[in-house]
Amino acid sequence: RTRQAQLAVFRDFDAITQKVGLSPGQFSLLTLIGANLGINQITLAALHNLDKSTLSLAIRELKGQGLIDSQRQPEDGRYFALYLTKSGTQCLKRATKLVESQEKRMEKALKPGEREQLLDILSRISKALSRKA
Repeated sequence: RTRQAQLAVFRDFDAITQKVGLSPGQFSLLTLIGANLGINQITLAALHNLDKSTLSLAIRELKGQGLIDSQRQPEDGRYFALYLTKSGTQCLKRATKLVESQEKRMEKALKPGEREQLLDILSRISKALSRKA
């Protein structure tokens, strides 16, 4: 049942992000860049748990779509700071509204008090699966 719920949520999430021309991963990257304006790719790779080559490809795609821009960091010219473009900001706002709507639909399936319980359980599962064996 856990896998069925996971698959249903992900399919819906994928459909939502596709409505604004993004993949779920691109939505996640835009969210992180929007919340950390000027972040460099090394820090972003660590936050998103991606290797540098995979992230570089994703960054190139987002730049190609005109959603992000990069500028050499003044304090260390080896790194590029990432920023949302105006188009990227608008796209992220549209996608976020759709994702929030999904969250509200999921919450309607829960009884009072179950949301907090579910979030606690999911947090514990996430921590348990994130531990290095």
